[in-house]
Amino acid sequence: WRARRHWATPCHRLSQADAVGLLGHAREVMAAALQQGGTSFDSLYVNVNGESGYFSHTLDAYGRAGSPCQRCGAAIVREPYANRSSFRCPRCQRRPAGLPKVGRTGR
Repeated sequence: WRARRHWATPCHRLSQADAVGLLGHAREVMAAALQQGGTSFDSLYVNVNGESGYFSHTLDAYGRAGSPCQRCGAAIVREPYANRSSFRCPRCQRRPAGLPKVGRTGR
């Protein structure tokens, strides 16, 4: 979400500058997650003291289907694939041209 990239963008379509930017955003997200104790979705994801992390309270797209994008206001969408889900802003994270739509069974 921070890098404004669609999750299914093939790596070979990223310029070197885009790839470096994406890695920078990934570092920022990981550092923020560690600062807040990680992301706890249920009782299996706790620290050694049994405490939940609070990073899930600040997620920008994941789990926010139907909520407005915090950057542009468009509704966040959920895209299922391979028994999992991805969440994105359809305006900020546009699907790259030529990519097939993804469903529950994969591409």
